[in-house]
Amino acid sequence: MDEERAEPESLADYGYTAFEKWDYEPFVYVQEENKPWVSFKESFYRASEVIIDNLAKGRGFPEIEGIAAVFMFRHYLELALKKIIVRAPPHPTRQEHRTERRERGGEDTRPR
Repeated sequence: MDEERAEPESLADYGYTAFEKWDYEPFVYVQEENKPWVSFKESFYRASEVIIDNLAKGRGFPEIEGIAAVFMFRHYLELALKKIIVRAPPHPTRQEHRTERRERGGEDTRPR
């Protein structure tokens, strides 16, 4: 009974591989029709606002819910900045910028 059990060498010995396909069951359902009032960015903001409101009224634990609220607000800011970047006009390439400057009669200031 003192037989030594062989230690597995990899997770594949347990039946797991990195290429295994797992069934996915969605848990957030967004309907197809356009709803301008639905926004992931806004949901993070509102959730953090509710938590902070409750903490300000003495409900909850700041060291627990406060961390979650800060994370949600940080994520709201991240999504807001990404929206600004995505909607910004494309930055001209250097050549486009030089061509535009020459067309306006500006001087080419490239080092020679």
